Amino acid sequence: MTSHGRSLGNDMGTEAGDCIFCSIANGQTDTEILLRGGELVCFRDAKPAVRHHYLVAPASHVGNCATLRKDHTPLVEQMKVMGRRILEENKVSDLDDVRMGFHLPPFSSVPHLHLHILAPASEMSIKSLIRYGPQSYWFITVDKVLLQLNTNGMVK
Repeated sequence: MTSHGRSLGNDMGTEAGDCIFCSIANGQTDTEILLRGGELVCFRDAKPAVRHHYLVAPASHVGNCATLRKDHTPLVEQMKVMGRRILEENKVSDLDDVRMGFHLPPFSSVPHLHLHILAPASEMSIKSLIRYGPQSYWFITVDKVLLQLNTNGMVK
């Protein structure tokens, strides 16, 4: 159970022991943890789409964004805060030129909730814009996820 009183269990048949992000969060890989706080970790994306491309993930296993419910709202808000913090610590000066969001299933390559932090968004390639840009069918912003959780109690 987390501090929010919900079980973080597994998702879609993925056992937490088989999850690469659980392994990263538990120090079982050589991936550098850039920030750790509460139930979250932050590390660099293995295939960066832009100069600053970080991932913020719960240390315990949580499914992708489609599994989120209203009681996950504080977790998602904390993920957003950590995303801003990693950008500030890395001297990203234009916080308006940032994309923060999640891949929508079935386009999630890792079935463990992770927030993509991308900056500067204006420097994304065409390929990156397809995956993370405003017109992408594959990507939903963190603000839209929070709005849907608060309005509908789930991500559509």
